Amino acid sequence: MQNSILLENNKLKEFCRELNIECNTSKILIKINNNKAEYYNFDDNCFYELDLEIAKKYL
Repeated sequence: MQNSILLENNKLKEFCRELNIECNTSKILIKINNNKAEYYNFDDNCFYELDLEIAKKYL
């Protein structure tokens, strides 16, 4: 099973605060594929691993 969501605005700020990451981007893509979660930072142009439970909160 694969799910994804594009975070912007307030949801993006909430996500960055929760992970304690810099929020200099206008959007982040969260993706869950089976039991693996990751997020794509468009400014960095790469994927980062993400805790599955955190990812599920935003889907």
